Amino acid sequence: MLAWFAVAVLGLTERVRFLCEDETRISLKTISGRKITASGIKPKGKVQWQFRATYLYGVVEPATGEHCFYEFTHFNPDCFQVFLNLVAQHFADSILIGSPFS
Repeated sequence: MLAWFAVAVLGLTERVRFLCEDETRISLKTISGRKITASGIKPKGKVQWQFRATYLYGVVEPATGEHCFYEFTHFNPDCFQVFLNLVAQHFADSILIGSPFS
């Protein structure tokens, strides 16, 4: 329906692509809780929490399988806008209609 509207009503001649978008966090959280001590002595020490994460944003066109993914350091509106600009450059010859994965 949206493709028909873009071509018939708006008179656009570019290719219409339906894209599905999603983002995810890949992270590593390590705990250092054990300490080496002499036999019979209960280990005491601070537990060090280290947290590192990277965020992947991606789009896939289900009809063709064409896709693009980008890695970012944060998940926020600024990074998402940069991602949308990169996707628009990647598919510059097309009209993009998107929907998030559910």
